[in-house]
Amino acid sequence: MSDRSKNWVIPILILTLGFGFFLSCAGVGGIVLLPIVQRAREAARREQVRNNLEQLGRALQNYHQEVTALPIENGEFEQDKDEQPVEDPG
Repeated sequence: MSDRSKNWVIPILILTLGFGFFLSCAGVGGIVLLPIVQRAREAARREQVRNNLEQLGRALQNYHQEVTALPIENGEFEQDKDEQPVEDPG
């Protein structure tokens, strides 16, 4: 082989090894960051659930202040207590 054909082997080898090293570092970095990202997502989900429950509690309090009863008592809606049962025509 001539000197000219040998000159490209070493740079290609260096680039290949460098790219492989970069990919392995990125993979290890991803593995390290994955639990951190999952914990952050779980904390955000818990906060969202907490906010939803707080809003539900506020809505129930507002309803109770206006109507002086909670929406469901003894398994029946309050407005259903005053209505007469509908007869089945069939």
